[in-house]
Amino acid sequence: MFQIFHINCFKCKTCSKKLAGSSFYNIDNRPTCKPCYEVCVPKNIFLFHSSLRSHWRLSETKFAPRCAVCNKPIVPKEGEKESVRVIAMDKSFHPSCYKCEDCGMQLSSKVEGAACYPLNSHLYCKTCNGNRLRAQAAA
Repeated sequence: MFQIFHINCFKCKTCSKKLAGSSFYNIDNRPTCKPCYEVCVPKNIFLFHSSLRSHWRLSETKFAPRCAVCNKPIVPKEGEKESVRVIAMDKSFHPSCYKCEDCGMQLSSKVEGAACYPLNSHLYCKTCNGNRLRAQAAA
């Protein structure tokens, strides 16, 4: 699912719950919250996903999305059922790998000044993006 949403427009297509900063499921290219997913998905598909989850470790290196920084699979930690994946510039990242390429600041839309400001296919924080733009303008 590659779509761009305003933060306030990124909602579950079933119940309209805001999904910004939350995990969600992509059902037919429609963002769906976990409660709606568990209620709305036909039983046989949900059981398939449950089965897939229990065998995840066996196939994680082959089928899991890979982090654009470390190239490791993005999978749930041992003993957990879900993982968090950051998607930016049509690439996947572990949250811990999602950092400014200049200063190393952890990027997050939840922290003031730590949002991602991409420039020329690179990830930057607001400060480093501004520094790069000023350097380009001066050149």
